Amino acid sequence: MSHTNQIQWSNVKILIGVLSAASSTFAEASNVIKMVVNQNGSQITEQANSNQDLSFIPNIHSFIPVTQGNRLVSQVQRDSIWASHLDQTINITSKYRDLSFEGTLLAANSDTITVEYNDKVITLPADDFYLINNKNDAHDTLVRQHSVRLTTDGLVTYHTDEIRWQPSLTLVFDSHDVSIVQQALLTNNSHQPHTLSSALLKYKSHSLPLMEMKSSRMSALSDEGVSPSYEENQITYSLEGQYLLPALSNTMITLKNTTYPIESKLNIGSIYAHPNSSNERPISFNQTTSFTLKEESVSGTYKTLWLQNEHYIPGQAVTIQGARANQKVDVITHQSLDVIGSLRLISTSSRKLPSTQIWEFQVKNYAKIKQKMAFTHQANGVIQSISPAFLKRESSSAIIISKELAPNEKYIMQYEIRVTE
Repeated sequence: MSHTNQIQWSNVKILIGVLSAASSTFAEASNVIKMVVNQNGSQITEQANSNQDLSFIPNIHSFIPVTQGNRLVSQVQRDSIWASHLDQTINITSKYRDLSFEGTLLAANSDTITVEYNDKVITLPADDFYLINNKNDAHDTLVRQHSVRLTTDGLVTYHTDEIRWQPSLTLVFDSHDVSIVQQALLTNNSHQPHTLSSALLKYKSHSLPLMEMKSSRMSALSDEGVSPSYEENQITYSLEGQYLLPALSNTMITLKNTTYPIESKLNIGSIYAHPNSSNERPISFNQTTSFTLKEESVSGTYKTLWLQNEHYIPGQAVTIQGARANQKVDVITHQSLDVIGSLRLISTSSRKLPSTQIWEFQVKNYAKIKQKMAFTHQANGVIQSISPAFLKRESSSAIIISKELAPNEKYIMQYEIRVTE
């Protein structure tokens, strides 16, 4: 991407979006801990105090006392967070849908809540909604549902569902360059704010790109890039410094934004050609863009954006199988609308093998710029001979025709192949 058009994300810090009422006040985080954030939760390591609750609600089966002597852990169920707000005006928001409203809490139990809203009484699943602080009492801290304490002090490690992350990977193309943008969406499902200090993000490739999420979010762009680390067959991002995660919030961090020159654009088409019909067969070409990584990146599914006249046009998602430093990457970005071809059988000595087949290949470049194309003919057997001789054999049963097409050029050629079993 040209320097004038490159996205200047590495030197500025920007806050984007609207925070929910619960996260609009940037309070001090409740604790600074060490954590490895996974895509299904986090592995927490902290110095526990027998007189205080743990920082997060742990999955008890995952609890490990690192310091000798911590052999017991208790989990006490407190009153529901809804119970302390009975007969009060509350603000609630759905965890799964774009639904938020204010009403009076009439009743609550472990399963449901009953709310008076617009002169109507409705009963809702308690687990499907977040309770947001009363707007007139925004400094109050929401009551925790669980209290977890140890019998003695010491270092502990455990898994929690309250903090997790999802990778967001994007390729941004312009006419000459491609930018790889690696981002992390950090989700705090807790009713309390937390600070990530020197946290690790453990990466696992997903088959689908990150989609837009329902809940309110904060986006923040980091000052310095963070490259993935490959150690012991694990991929991690190491976050330097501290990141405040407000209660019930999503925080987007840009980890790395690197730009590489596009080395080639090639329109690739292929067809399996059985000599059973002389009808013209259309050929679709897919544009493949190639570039070489200078730094470590990650495999996975990437969203694509195309920069045209200062507009970013969404494209189809692409998959990168390998993304190590100094590796050449070939990605199929889209089906070509400019390079269109066809293949037609002129004659064959036999419908069965062996046979001598004559084919006619046509292709046209409808663009106003040069386009490179490569067409692969997959034969119905082993190719014994090819004419003209300058055609290249791709495999024992395939030939390839390569050509650079001038603007609006139409190219036609006939060739003969001898095919056997």
